[in-house]
This record gives sequence, structure tokens and C-alpha cells, in this order.
Amino acid sequence: MNATESRVNAAEPGSREHARAVLRAQERLRTDLGSQLAGDGSLSVLLFLFAEGGGISTAACCAASAAPRTTALRWITALAGAGWIAQVSDMSDRRVTLLQLTDRAQAAVHDWLLAMAGVI
Repeated sequence: MNATESRVNAAEPGSREHARAVLRAQERLRTDLGSQLAGDGSLSVLLFLFAEGGGISTAACCAASAAPRTTALRWITALAGAGWIAQVSDMSDRRVTLLQLTDRAQAAVHDWLLAMAGVI
């Protein structure tokens, strides 16, 4: 399925069909990521890394998640363990770990965003 075929048909904002389209897009993300990784917190982390382009410190990613640091770290650990986030040492400061989406995650978030076009 290509990006054009994966788009969700636009619906009248606020309509029941709009709600159904959002639910279909969420289900697609759950299918792509796995149900345990597609929660709001994990999605926030993935979208933040996608928007920033990678090379983001763990601390910045935790702050952007708007969750307690320990919770955000659990999401990051789960996403990294599942192969969605790569963790790389910062060459200028070895105490800092940088995060970036894997190629698979980059493609999944991109496709999901295309599917969401016109939905929200």
C-alpha cells in the first residue's frame, strides 16, 4: 500500500465519521507499533523525535513528553527495546545519550501522519 492509498478519507470535523477516521488511524498505529507501544506517551515520544529529526537528548525527550521523567524513561526504554528508537552516545559528552528514530519507526510515523491528513 502506498502513501496515497493509506490516507484516511477526510470527514466533517466533529462528526461521527471523523471520530471513526481517528479511531482507524489509531488502530493502524497500534498495528504497526504493537498495542503496548502505541499509547499516548509513546506516541508523544515518537512524534517529538520525528519532528526534531533525531539526535535529541534523553533529557529533552523526557521534558517534551510532559510526563514524569521516570515514566518517560520507561516509554523510551520500551521503544528502544522494540527497535523503534536508537540510543547513541553524544561524542562531545559521553554522559549524554542521544535518541533518534530507527528507519522502521521513521517510516511508520511518516505513514501514520499521512493517514491522519485531513482527519485532525
